[in-house]
Amino acid sequence: MEHPVKTLLTGNWTMALCGVFYLAWWIVVFRPPKPRNSPVGWGLLALAFLAGIAGFYLMGRTLAEPFPDARPGIRGLWIVLAGAVAYVLLLAGTTLIFRRQVTSELLIIVAWAVLELCTVNFLYRYGVLAYTAAWTLAGIVLAAAVASLVCYLLYYRLPYTPGFIAGCVPLALAVVTIALINFTAGRSI
Repeated sequence: MEHPVKTLLTGNWTMALCGVFYLAWWIVVFRPPKPRNSPVGWGLLALAFLAGIAGFYLMGRTLAEPFPDARPGIRGLWIVLAGAVAYVLLLAGTTLIFRRQVTSELLIIVAWAVLELCTVNFLYRYGVLAYTAAWTLAGIVLAAAVASLVCYLLYYRLPYTPGFIAGCVPLALAVVTIALINFTAGRSI
């Protein structure tokens, strides 16, 4: 049986691959000066979906397994519940206060942040990450999520080309953040 940390990091790399395919789809389909319907784009979106499902499966099965707590930490369920509350509040705030049309990206941003925070927490509790590294990585995940939310709010208010760039930023941030988590954890195992 594969070590749970290795399975988790493999799943996280697969999620990074999902982000790369999703970013490639965005660039192919929405590259200025206007959107286009592209068979290549649809293929990239399908690859992003498949990589996302595979990554989520690998990570989810690892995060859901009980493991001996090497260190006390936050229970993953609390992170998930906090994410659900954050999503409801952000959904209400973005629609009622900012009048932002609801799209799947809001759910994706929150779900991604929750998954990465659960990953960092797992790596800390399993003894892979030191306390400072875990808090630093959690802060980076939250900063990337906030930056992504800003892009989400600005997207429909921007002209086409700046909107296209605002659509690229969250995907690039996700891939870079995942790589940072995995490289940091990989150096420790």
